[in-house]
Amino acid sequence: MAREMKDSGIEWIDSIPKSWKTMKIKYSSWLKGRIGWQGLTASEYVDEGPYLVTGTDFQNGKVDWSRCAHITKERFEEDSDIHIKEGDLLITKDGTVGKVAIAKDCPNEVSLNSGIMLIRNTGKYQYSDKYLYYVLLSDEFWRWYTLTQAGQSTIKHLYQAQFYSFEYTYPSIKEQKAIADFLDTKCASIDIVIEKTRASIEEYKKLKRAIITQTVTKGFHPDRSMKDSGVDWIGDIPVEWEMTKVKYVAEFQPSCDSSNLTKDCEISYLPMEYIKNGYFINNTAKYSDVSSSLTPFNNGDIAIAKVTPCFENGNIAVMENLSSGFGLGSSELFILRPRSILTKYLFYWLQNDSFMQRGCSTMNGTGGLKRVSPYFMRNCPVTVPNDAEQKEIVAYLDHKTNEIDALIEKKEMYLSGLESLKKSLIFEYVTGKKEVPA
Repeated sequence: MAREMKDSGIEWIDSIPKSWKTMKIKYSSWLKGRIGWQGLTASEYVDEGPYLVTGTDFQNGKVDWSRCAHITKERFEEDSDIHIKEGDLLITKDGTVGKVAIAKDCPNEVSLNSGIMLIRNTGKYQYSDKYLYYVLLSDEFWRWYTLTQAGQSTIKHLYQAQFYSFEYTYPSIKEQKAIADFLDTKCASIDIVIEKTRASIEEYKKLKRAIITQTVTKGFHPDRSMKDSGVDWIGDIPVEWEMTKVKYVAEFQPSCDSSNLTKDCEISYLPMEYIKNGYFINNTAKYSDVSSSLTPFNNGDIAIAKVTPCFENGNIAVMENLSSGFGLGSSELFILRPRSILTKYLFYWLQNDSFMQRGCSTMNGTGGLKRVSPYFMRNCPVTVPNDAEQKEIVAYLDHKTNEIDALIEKKEMYLSGLESLKKSLIFEYVTGKKEVPA
């Protein structure tokens, strides 16, 4: 027999079982975020010491401690309120909002960076940390977040003051644990398929990079005469080709004129996660809402990530069709403005495996925030065919990569469907619309 339901009276939850209650997170949990980094900068990171967690360290609902940066003991001790303990919930509040992880196998000394909020069980009310973890993954959280963002800045942020008001479903502790255990099992089976699909996507991406590497270093005409490039990591190149450096064919971190922009002008605003594998998501924001200290770029510029793991993942795009012809992006971007080389050819060249591996070898920094050397980027060797062959190579790679991208897109659509299925499944159970089998 179906369980009796009632209207929760909460827009983002709808109906819940008659015996269930709801709870505002401010009553059940202690929330804390790092304010303004407290002056902490990446230059202060050290090779050993207390751990510093960022959102990029979240992997499959847990913190990957091996990826974390480290800070000094003195920095760690400045604020005990943001020290992370075993079992704490963590949620990203900037950039990619809403990534959630549980601190498992937590080292003795861990702090959080400015992009994360700490959620700790106060013990005042009984709730399961794992149950709340699933609530935060579900549309119960996302519907609330979407409603609270209405009319606010286009730059997404999870505000601590607003988060206090988040109200979620609150069954008995016995039901919470039963739901969490059930979802552990159900989500694990979906996650297996998700991981296999992601692995398949990665294989296609490797194939794409291999084709690009072969073409921009060797060409695609068979049986042509070759010569030594003089660069060990490039090897032989066609005899007709020349070698030069990036700084001779493109401006590095070029200036951009924004003097004609008003504070209400719409510009392209691209956080790191909006620069994808060969394209970008054309996000906009009011000029006055975006920090002028970010990296500027114009139409036709190439943006490439300089920070790990984005550089290795191929976060690069040609900036096209920008609002106002001008944009601001992450401070972790290199900008190149091609001058004596085809933009699309240089765009492809910067995606070849040899270049990427060499760039990674120049990285400095600690933990998860190592960066490619600007000196390397400016002085990196680049192969230069004549203009006609550059156009041939671009046309060939456009065709080949479009074929592979179409296959990747199908896989990603399937992956998106799996993730939607998982989110829907979680929502149905954490709101009681479906009951855990006895």
